[in-house]
Amino acid sequence: MTLAGVRLHCRPRFADTHRYFLTNPEPVGCADPELREPVSIPDRDWAGILSTNMPDCAHTEFSALVNYCSDALLPFDRILLHGVALRWQDRAYLIFGPSGVGKSTQAKKLQQLRPGEFGIISGDRPAAELRQDQILIRPSFWNGKENWHGAEAAPLAALIQLIRGPENRLEPLSEDAAALYFFPSCFTSGADEATLRRVAEFATRLLQAVPKWRLTTNQVPGSTELLLESVFPAPGKKEAT
Repeated sequence: MTLAGVRLHCRPRFADTHRYFLTNPEPVGCADPELREPVSIPDRDWAGILSTNMPDCAHTEFSALVNYCSDALLPFDRILLHGVALRWQDRAYLIFGPSGVGKSTQAKKLQQLRPGEFGIISGDRPAAELRQDQILIRPSFWNGKENWHGAEAAPLAALIQLIRGPENRLEPLSEDAAALYFFPSCFTSGADEATLRRVAEFATRLLQAVPKWRLTTNQVPGSTELLLESVFPAPGKKEAT
């Protein structure tokens, strides 16, 4: 398979694990020219790695493979992130936060309030690539239960942390404040200290590169309208920084 321009080779233990990889974001022949030699992901006891309470099945294997695929991307300055990657005016915006906080709800409401303006690069686990002058957000196989995808890769313009609270509020987020919540959004096996350090370095570079916002949501569309006013202003209005 080709993920974020890198060819990866793995041998799943379960015959139906492949169904989690059916949305091919980039055909194998389209791997980045310098990265066409496949990287092998070693065979592992996926169920044992995750938890003794996890069933030994294809979904357990898939969950672990996501982390190890992300690890395999790190040497190529790439990583998998947990979030909804939007494309707006040829730039990417990542809404991140824990599962169930409402990331998909915000994306859906943005599309409803501004039809035709927003595309979705990946609805759940986009890839990020560090380049010399920008961070490129790329599609992946995994796009959430809605299977939202289809927009082209784009340079990252901002990070939006989503939390729930008693009132709708949008505020700039410092690098230090964002780091605590963003690091868990980076997929990794955490297999060893070297891997964790590399993930931390990647996250730090990404956080330093773009503006960061915290959106506290109590209800939609009120919280979504705050994003439209400040982060995604209508034509003729200046985007907030």
